[in-house]
Amino acid sequence: MAVVRTADSEVPDVGDGLWERVRDAVQAESSADTSLWNGQIDYTEEPGTRGEAWDNGRICFNQESVVQPLQDMYATQGQPATAQQWVLRRNALKTVAHEFSHLASPDGYTHGDRLAGMKLKGTRPLEEGVTEAWSQAAVDRLADRVLPPDMAEQVKAVREARGGHSYPGWEPAARAFADEVGADAGVEGDEVLSRMAKEPRTTKARAAADLLYDASDLPELVPAEQEEAVRQEIAGTIDKGFADLQPLNDKFTATTRAESAERGLGIAESASDVVRAAEERYRGAPEQQVQQEETLDLGALPPPNPADRIPTREEPTQQSTAEQPGEQRAVDPRVAYAQQREAPQAVEEAQPVDPRVAYAQQSGAASQQPGSAQERPVDPRVAFAQLSPAQQQAQLQAGSQQGGSEQAGATQRSATQQSAGVQAAGHPGEQDVAALRGVLEDQPSAAGAPRVPQGEAAEGRRPTGHGAATGRHTENTPAR
Repeated sequence: MAVVRTADSEVPDVGDGLWERVRDAVQAESSADTSLWNGQIDYTEEPGTRGEAWDNGRICFNQESVVQPLQDMYATQGQPATAQQWVLRRNALKTVAHEFSHLASPDGYTHGDRLAGMKLKGTRPLEEGVTEAWSQAAVDRLADRVLPPDMAEQVKAVREARGGHSYPGWEPAARAFADEVGADAGVEGDEVLSRMAKEPRTTKARAAADLLYDASDLPELVPAEQEEAVRQEIAGTIDKGFADLQPLNDKFTATTRAESAERGLGIAESASDVVRAAEERYRGAPEQQVQQEETLDLGALPPPNPADRIPTREEPTQQSTAEQPGEQRAVDPRVAYAQQREAPQAVEEAQPVDPRVAYAQQSGAASQQPGSAQERPVDPRVAFAQLSPAQQQAQLQAGSQQGGSEQAGATQRSATQQSAGVQAAGHPGEQDVAALRGVLEDQPSAAGAPRVPQGEAAEGRRPTGHGAATGRHTENTPAR
């Protein structure tokens, strides 16, 4: 059941339930869960004090500047009134809203909690600055909720002539702070004030910090277990900035309001700096880099270009006819990744060598070393093995023809003369042809072991060694 004004209150009812209507309107406009008002409304004891909200939920108003103008408004409803009278009535309504805003609270918040917060040093500039700024911004909406339409229109008509605000050292700072935070968070400054107004003084800064945090990239960067610490770091910067404003409201001068607004803007910028620094810090964290790499999805890439397919070992390779001279087609990342995986196998494969050729080559090389006493004749099989396939076939054909036309006496040549004849004419004898045929038949086929140097690629084949496109395609998606 909603609390109503107690019968023993010093301040009487005005306008048939005005106090209760303002209490409800403050909750509605600020989205607060409840009010700590205990129903007691009395007059202030200090002549210069417009209103008070006590730790036990009691509210006090100044009789001359607050209660009397509102009583006159209802007593003279429908009668002419001056603009100055309406300014007094507007300011009186603002003060009532201000004090009820002090008592607007979340569910579960108690008078004891509020008293503990009031005892904390440095919290008053933020509490009073935000409460006054929000009340000034909400007067027109509150008037529509709690006053008859004709009165509400008159209250709104004197908005620009309302006079000075309370707390000139703190309210401008809160107003400038809210506008700047709203610009960063993508909301109106009045919305920032509303979110802060419904919170106790100990969590007003946190309400603004949450807006900045949620509007940044931090929700996607900060691990869940560290989120609370980052939010508190932002709120702590705001709390300290407003606590430093304590002396600014002690003595009012012509520049107090301007200085307060400038300080409020600086507090908002400092809070935003904390957010930016945290974003940079967590973007560079190792766990964030791992998280970004884990977002790789090769399936999300477009279908591969058929021309990029890696040929099999049994499949002949040729240069793509789709590419024109001078063009450089982008490599599909999946192809590059597969080539990198294929490279070690290609490097490890070795071309088989006939052991007789290897032995002959080793023997021939040793005979050509500097300092040898004499040059040994070159083994015809070695010379033949070092020729290209076309040259070998030509030698075989020439050797067969020469062997058929020679006379029987040719078989009596010495081995030395035969070797010399091979060196001079470049053609093997008939006996050497048979031996060389055996060498060719024992060698691997060209398809099984291409005659290319180790590590080089055949024409048209994409390199798979150190010159190939390497590396897995990763995308660092910046998260906003």
